[in-house]
Amino acid sequence: MHRLGIDIGGTDIKIGVIDEQNHVIDFGKIPTLAQRPWEEIIRDIIAAVSPFIEQYAPLSIGIGSPGRVNPKEGMVIRAGNLSFRNVPMARLFEEAFHLPVALENDANCALIAEMKAGVCQGFTEALILTLGTGVGGAMVLNNQLYSGYNFRAGEFGHFVVQLHGHPCKCGLEGCFEQYASASALIRDTKAAILEAPGSLLASLGTQGVDGRTPFLAAQQGCPVGEKVVAEYAYRLAAGLNSLQFIFQPQCIALSGGIAKQGDYLIERIFPHLLPEVNVRVSSFSGHGGLIGAALLPTL
Repeated sequence: MHRLGIDIGGTDIKIGVIDEQNHVIDFGKIPTLAQRPWEEIIRDIIAAVSPFIEQYAPLSIGIGSPGRVNPKEGMVIRAGNLSFRNVPMARLFEEAFHLPVALENDANCALIAEMKAGVCQGFTEALILTLGTGVGGAMVLNNQLYSGYNFRAGEFGHFVVQLHGHPCKCGLEGCFEQYASASALIRDTKAAILEAPGSLLASLGTQGVDGRTPFLAAQQGCPVGEKVVAEYAYRLAAGLNSLQFIFQPQCIALSGGIAKQGDYLIERIFPHLLPEVNVRVSSFSGHGGLIGAALLPTL
């Protein structure tokens, strides 16, 4: 009784087979090479999936795609930096493998995984924030995914937290994404390094700066790294508090690269959270999206 999930990302495409306990029993990934025509990307996914189909004979296929997705029609309407425009994704995979295929937005898939097998089990109202290059999200209200009339709900990265703040690619200024994403943390880390070139943070940054750099410095006692992390945690908590007031979720799950800081991240944001905010870090180690995708046909 196996099911197959596909998680399409801007850098990699993850493929996984899950068992009846929702455990990933086999996994693979291929590079997306996102600038290619969508036909080439689909062709490579189908080729990569074929060995899994032959070995496990899954009951169904679920696909998580970034961007704006119409799950009823199995259509990717638009997918950000990918070339997908009105792509009949579900139909193409049904024709290739003659299996039931379901399609959803990737953040929705990640939240499904948390609701069914992760940190949001037992709740009927929950949100997820994906803290990566940007800030994505999804919501379950009254035990149902909510996507809005145009399948665009859950863009938690794009409510304004700072008037006249950093310009955002969405066209607004001061979006939450500009203060809570990994990109924002990297920007602030580089600025701190320029201000304190003799710091441990600067030394660590000579090997390249990513979302882990300031956390590594802070954990080693660097006051400059500590300051960057503290400010990031404060901003993240402010956004979480706002989301709590708006949606009143029982649980907010964090996923994405920054969430890999786990308990250390929770400890840093906790002093700034409202008492009723229940924030938990995903335990899926990056596999939540494909687990949720694999579960789509069962919903």
